[in-house]
Amino acid sequence: MLEIKTRPGRKLDEDFIYSSWIHCLGNVRPYCSLDKNWFSSAQHSLIDHLLDRSHVLVAHDPEDDNQIYGYLVCEPKKNVLHWVYVKQLFRRADIGTRLINQALNTNADIIVSIRTPTITSLSEKWGLTFHTHALCESHV
Repeated sequence: MLEIKTRPGRKLDEDFIYSSWIHCLGNVRPYCSLDKNWFSSAQHSLIDHLLDRSHVLVAHDPEDDNQIYGYLVCEPKKNVLHWVYVKQLFRRADIGTRLINQALNTNADIIVSIRTPTITSLSEKWGLTFHTHALCESHV
């Protein structure tokens, strides 16, 4: 198993978060059929809003905390997962699973605000419930 360390997200991580999130979601139906400039701008605004109220957990190389393997954006008190991303090279190394285990209560239903094919395929394993309205709820 790949050795990782985790840390809270930092301001310096945000460019990577925005670019990876927008790129990945922009390749998923129905988003891929939208105007790219409009979609990118709208997602950037949404991510701004979510980062302001969420917790970011970053998985990184144990010897270099700037070498990011993946990250998770969530609201732990509500058990809401907004986004989890792992770089292509490090997929299938359980990094996403380890981030979810560390950040959320896996003994309760996890609410997911953004449905993607990858997260949908994991919904049974994790007991995920999809609620897009969780994007709009204010932090409690």
